[in-house]
Amino acid sequence: GLRVIRDIGPKYLVNTHALPVIGKEEVHESLELYMDSITYLIDQTLRGINKGMGPAELKDFVRLPAVLRDFPNNAENYSEFFFFPPHLYHHIFGWFDGDAASIHRLPPAEEAARIVKGFGGAEPVLKQYHEARAQGDLVWASRLAGWLLATEPNNDTYRKAQADTLREIAYRS
Repeated sequence: GLRVIRDIGPKYLVNTHALPVIGKEEVHESLELYMDSITYLIDQTLRGINKGMGPAELKDFVRLPAVLRDFPNNAENYSEFFFFPPHLYHHIFGWFDGDAASIHRLPPAEEAARIVKGFGGAEPVLKQYHEARAQGDLVWASRLAGWLLATEPNNDTYRKAQADTLREIAYRS
């Protein structure tokens, strides 16, 4: 569809996902950069898959080059770019992530309880949560808060910790 629009050579482009573009050359360039980002995403995801990467590794492997990343109409409006390579992986292969241990999993609350116990209980996990937040390691802080919350879903301290962390991640996104 994008190629058809590009080949028509419109002078105006009104987007649902980005800023409007005015001028035949500007529209052409905008469409090319947008299509290049999609092509790059698919190509590099397949490249990573061919190297044996699973969804978790693809998330960090596929990065847009600056010329595509910095183009305003390629802004991460609906999701951050890192979300798409794992999605493509699952679209191709389904739910299996390549790790045989993923086939039989514990229920999430039970797994979280065992992880918290392995850390020495809720207090050490909460301490590590606060350390991670103080260091700006929000992804790790969110995982720690998530495990605590899974063990005690009605604990207001854990709920607030997770909400605060996710809010900060959203602000930074």
